[in-house]
Amino acid sequence: MATIDILTQNQVSGRLGPLDGVAPTKINEIITQVNTNTAALAGATNPFNFAGTIALPADFPAAPDIGDVFICTADVIDSDPTKTNTGDNFLAGDKIVWDGTAYQDGDTVETGIAVMTTTPYAVPDGIHTVLVDTVAIGGPSVVTMPEALPKRKGRELLVKDYTGAALTNPVACTPQGADEIDNIAGAKNITVNDGALEFAYVATGKIITDPSSADLAAHAALTDSFHGLLVSDPVTIDLKAAGPNPVTIPGPAGEYFQPMFATLRVSADGGLNGDATFTMGTAPAGTDILPLTPIVLAGAHTGETVWLAGGLPAIASDATVDVTVTAADTGVSGTAEVRFVGVRSAN
Repeated sequence: MATIDILTQNQVSGRLGPLDGVAPTKINEIITQVNTNTAALAGATNPFNFAGTIALPADFPAAPDIGDVFICTADVIDSDPTKTNTGDNFLAGDKIVWDGTAYQDGDTVETGIAVMTTTPYAVPDGIHTVLVDTVAIGGPSVVTMPEALPKRKGRELLVKDYTGAALTNPVACTPQGADEIDNIAGAKNITVNDGALEFAYVATGKIITDPSSADLAAHAALTDSFHGLLVSDPVTIDLKAAGPNPVTIPGPAGEYFQPMFATLRVSADGGLNGDATFTMGTAPAGTDILPLTPIVLAGAHTGETVWLAGGLPAIASDATVDVTVTAADTGVSGTAEVRFVGVRSAN
């Protein structure tokens, strides 16, 4: 098989006369496929012999020679019992080589990016990402997805609103035939500006989204108002000095902060001796985010988590919350680190 190992692209092209016009990368695929299967192709008397095209199961040969090359011009299954009948699935455009037992076929690698400016668009093999120009299309668009055939198991496809107008120009990602997406026979839609859906082909007729449509719907409902947690910067307060201690919430202007709890970690430099009393609120000595009675840390403490109660008002997410020591500790020393944790909200 040394003769196969040293074949050049030109030599292969010479033997594949009917393949004139095939991209050099495709010819290189065939060279790679055969060179990596030299043991299986031992005995090939005429490697890279072009033996015809295949569009139907009946087009497969009954007794091909080792090294024969075929081009699949349609999606097809080798299922004719009078032919090689391997049961393998092939896609239109596949170049396959007979090794005496099976066909060697380099799977199509989906790395292509397509910018969609007209609708509908049927996604071909080789395309991994479809960027939908929703502005240029100017209305609803349809992405026709590849059929979920066994050959495509493991394939991934990303569809993305490329120009940020899916709210008014929705994108319908439409499966073929009886294919189901997340167990539903129907299109999945992108209706959020700059939105995207990622699909994975997992079985014949079965496509899933990642995250699933159910996850996306649940997440959208959950995050319609809430946008995650906000944690304030830590502020050290002196428990021996009565007075206010402002704590800034680092959220964006125009949104809100719903406080959940605060942490107070008392220093280990002697701890508390007497009782330190303090309040928390949106103003010095305020109690609007705590019960009306001040909080008391009695005796020695090394750490404390204060779960907030009371009205828990939504305040500006870039506002200042104040911790006021209303009765100072009488010990030798005593400081505490204070931090607020809450939910950032759009309304």
